Amino acid sequence: MNPGIVEINSTLLAPDNSELYIGPGVTLRLASGSNTSMLKNSRFSDASEATITLSLATSINVTATWTGHGQTVGSSRWLSIIGAAQHEYNGVWYCTFTDANSFTYLLETDPSAAATGTITVRYANVGIKVWGPGTIDYNQANNVSATGHENHAFKFLNCAVVRYDVRYNLNVKKFVVLFSNCSEYATGDLEFQTASDGVHINGPSRGVASVGNLSGYCGDDMLALTCGDYSGYELSRGEIGYVKSGTIRGDNSSVSLVKMAGGAGPKIRIVDIGGLMGTSAGNSVQIIEDTTGGATLTTTYVEHLIIRQCGVRSWPNGLGRLVPDRLAPRSHDLPDGAQDA
Repeated sequence: MNPGIVEINSTLLAPDNSELYIGPGVTLRLASGSNTSMLKNSRFSDASEATITLSLATSINVTATWTGHGQTVGSSRWLSIIGAAQHEYNGVWYCTFTDANSFTYLLETDPSAAATGTITVRYANVGIKVWGPGTIDYNQANNVSATGHENHAFKFLNCAVVRYDVRYNLNVKKFVVLFSNCSEYATGDLEFQTASDGVHINGPSRGVASVGNLSGYCGDDMLALTCGDYSGYELSRGEIGYVKSGTIRGDNSSVSLVKMAGGAGPKIRIVDIGGLMGTSAGNSVQIIEDTTGGATLTTTYVEHLIIRQCGVRSWPNGLGRLVPDRLAPRSHDLPDGAQDA
């Protein structure tokens, strides 16, 4: 792209192993009246799925039966597995096809129970990268009729090995970037101006979710981790494994620098925040239950929260605040030098 404004009037589709580069001086802008997301992965709306059964060979080694899967025996690929009542089985996993009707994969934690429920598998998108020192502009003032998750600028569902790294993100109606049921994904250092969230992660989240330094203004949360979401936005539901972020610097963001909300069953396992800085009109960190607006985000359970440094000023209250609904005694040891919130 040459420097200047490049307008799009429909959602870009990112296939496997694709790259979109937004160079210096380039603004990728959503045309007025488009009322849609700017980019999503190519399998985002793919309804192709098969029903499978799962058996637990060891504490974390799963064998799946997928009759006539059609893949080369001995090959491996990323698959999305959803529907087990035991949340430890669900997510995007790197799977190996062991015979004409089976594949195996490794869990992150022991479910301590056999998988039940209607469990389905589908192919995941892999290797998408959106990056560059340029700017994205959702053009919110002229795209007011978008509904549901079309309000988000960039969205990734059922993906693995994805990176979003566009430095400047302006005029977004809802989430700048959404990762829903993704594995091994990352952002670079991002600056926001959005009416809602900056980076929003919906479970299941597998592998390492690596979030860079975040800064700017958000009408809601700079970083949101939810095991589900409001009914109009929910694309997936499940536990969140390991999220590691850099420094989050707010410019009077209206609700929280970091928000975590769960659901009955799935857990948020480990959240490691490099730093909380700047100002917040609300809270530094919220760990909440939320049943407003059709949400069923109840019983939020965070196993480990690590905040490595904190220098937040909450305005107008004057103090940075960590606001959980309630705290339970810890039952696991933390890394050396870390303390429970």
